[in-house]
Amino acid sequence: SAVGTKVISIFSARDIHGKWHPHGKNKVFRTWPACHTCYLEKCYNDNLCLKLIEPKLVINAANYYLNEKI
Repeated sequence: SAVGTKVISIFSARDIHGKWHPHGKNKVFRTWPACHTCYLEKCYNDNLCLKLIEPKLVINAANYYLNEKI
C-alpha cells in the first residue's frame, strides 16, 4: 500500500485493530466474535474469527480491484 498498490488484507481478531492495516483505501476483512480480545498465540475457538470471513467476500473484493480501471 505504500506505493499505491491496492491491498486486500485478512486479519484475525488476535491482531491489534488497526496496527498493521494498510494505508489508504484498501479492503480489510476482520470479524468480531465474542472472543476477539483473547490475544492468545493458540486459538481455542477453532479460529472462529477467520472462519467467519466468507471466501466469497474476499473473491468479490479481488474481482472488484481486478476490474477497476487504472
